[in-house]
Amino acid sequence: MKKSVIALLLAVAMVFSLVGCKSASEETAGTEMKKDETVTPEGAKAGEDAGNKDAEGAAGMSYDEWMAQKPAVIGVCFAQINDEYNGYKAFLEKYVAPKYNLKFIFSEQVEDITGEISFLESCSAQGAVGFIDFASNDKYQIADRCNELGIYMTMQAPLLEDEKELLSYDYFVGAAYADSNLIGEQYGKGLAAIMEGQELEGLILTTAVAAKGNLQHIETGLNILDGVAAMAGLTYTKDPQEIVTSSAALAVENSKNLPIYVYPGTVANTDGYLAGLSAQLMTGKYNVVVSSTTAYSQMMTVIDEAEKALKKDIKLISVAAVGADLQTAMTNTDSFGNLTLDAAVIKPGTWVIGGLVIPIINALTGHEASYVKADGNSIEYIAGSFLVTTTEDMQKINTKDVPTDPGSWVMQTSNMEEMLGMFKPDITAEKVGEYYSQDLNSLFN
Repeated sequence: MKKSVIALLLAVAMVFSLVGCKSASEETAGTEMKKDETVTPEGAKAGEDAGNKDAEGAAGMSYDEWMAQKPAVIGVCFAQINDEYNGYKAFLEKYVAPKYNLKFIFSEQVEDITGEISFLESCSAQGAVGFIDFASNDKYQIADRCNELGIYMTMQAPLLEDEKELLSYDYFVGAAYADSNLIGEQYGKGLAAIMEGQELEGLILTTAVAAKGNLQHIETGLNILDGVAAMAGLTYTKDPQEIVTSSAALAVENSKNLPIYVYPGTVANTDGYLAGLSAQLMTGKYNVVVSSTTAYSQMMTVIDEAEKALKKDIKLISVAAVGADLQTAMTNTDSFGNLTLDAAVIKPGTWVIGGLVIPIINALTGHEASYVKADGNSIEYIAGSFLVTTTEDMQKINTKDVPTDPGSWVMQTSNMEEMLGMFKPDITAEKVGEYYSQDLNSLFN
């Protein structure tokens, strides 16, 4: 297979590089391999047969062989910089890099495909052989460019059906993300939990980039609309899918005339976003806000202002990652004595980013069978999520992914090594996917 040949050629190139360095050191003092040297893209792209996807593979490197090579450079492209992503950076830089002979280059906030491509080109110029994409502004364009540069890439985003062909790309070695359907279901349960025994006066549904096809945001919106319909006994004039994927803000028509407002866009990329949210809240028609992204810490400010001005409690439910922001939001209370964040759907943190770096390591070390299925396509790494509605539940989860405590990472090296070909030479992509998608609740108890 094509991916086999690419990985094999990289492994062979690295071994010969090591032999060459050893010979040179025997002849001339002071020419031993330096730790700050890095694997170059040429190693990943060597050979004319790299395009032959039907070629046979070979055994990959062992851990000792890999650790004897130059550190491999991997670029990490962030769409935003916040508590969640700073935690990811610490996980990769302080925990994963020294254990697996890697060097990471991190972007600042990247807002569009132009910035994303620019960062990728910069990584390539610095010798990157891997690329982890959190931005996903244009999946095909970034994947095509990685293919051209010979850089193995993974993406933190679910793939739509017509995007699944990306998994057949030679250098696209996987996508990892939290299960969008499960996240949506957790939102629905969270809404029911925080509104138990209370009247739903109206709801603002922030749909983020559902209009651009983001599955998590779409599933969140659909489950919230289903929950509202069941709670209020109403029906919608338009199809819920059409409502959720609207690129323009809209008042949702329904049989009970319940105020429901769909508000697309994000704090990071939409001018005047918080001002627009504040204006809607100040109408006094809503007592629930649903955030489809982790921007709840910014939203809490305008919600607090509206609560004080209107003298009414406004509930907030959001997706979140473990960290200081979650600790603050689910410990502090508002002027009504309620949590400032009433319910949170917790993404599994470093379990997701572990799923992004594992296939790159497997590709670089020549263990193709661990990330390519029998049909020739790379696998998708799909993780679970958790719902918390109390400070006590939050405290249990918030002991995980603490940057100052290496033992707290949700994804431990012991977990990674169950999925790395260097440690499990016979593991298949199917087995890796099965292990990765396990029930994670035991990790939080």
